[in-house]
Amino acid sequence: MQHSRPRRARPVVLALAAVLSLGGTAVTPALAATGTSTGTGGSAPTAAAGSAGAVTAFTAKGAVYTFAAGSAKARVSFVSDQVFRIELSPSGPFTDPVGSDVALPQGAPPATKWRDAGDRYELSTGKVTLRVYKSALRFALYRADGSKVWEETKPISWDGKATTQTLARGASEQYFGAGEQNGSFSHRGKTVQVGVDYDWNEGGHPNSVPFYLSSAGYGVYRNTYAPGSYAFDDPVSTTEQELRFD
Repeated sequence: MQHSRPRRARPVVLALAAVLSLGGTAVTPALAATGTSTGTGGSAPTAAAGSAGAVTAFTAKGAVYTFAAGSAKARVSFVSDQVFRIELSPSGPFTDPVGSDVALPQGAPPATKWRDAGDRYELSTGKVTLRVYKSALRFALYRADGSKVWEETKPISWDGKATTQTLARGASEQYFGAGEQNGSFSHRGKTVQVGVDYDWNEGGHPNSVPFYLSSAGYGVYRNTYAPGSYAFDDPVSTTEQELRFD
């Protein structure tokens, strides 16, 4: 990620959904072709269709912040002053099927601070501020200079089998990555599949990866073995076939 900055000279400022190593190499195992991953972190949780509601509780412990929103819980863990992990469980308990297979230990977390800004909590390092809106639970990222990097247009949602995040798309924002996507470079206006289809022809995705990079200056890695579908429309909708967001 550190070596693939499209268009902008600014550093990549975000790992939205899981830990990214800005100074090292991440090894990504093959994704499941179909089905929902349960891995070694316990049985897959179950939940009826819904979305994150209003924040009802908040706790802070060092660089880790936890939010309750009805039956759902979310957790933000800062890894560096520009990298953090967002987890959400529709049913409450957090699970980690992937464990330490992909995201390796990154050393001591950064110094962080938080404040209650009325309609939202603000979680900050010296480089970025993550806004956590209270009603309903929704995330947005800003740089230290106040410029917006990305924003959810609605809360994270689930349908009983999959979990989806919805982000605003910039007027000229371009999207890259997702591993090998034959016949596609910029994914703006396209839907790409993340899984294993063993199709080496145009339109296939035999070596896909749950990671994408935006020309707005951020990257997203989904910490999962489950197959996914990323629609880079307006708004952007990214879905993984499991009842957890990570």
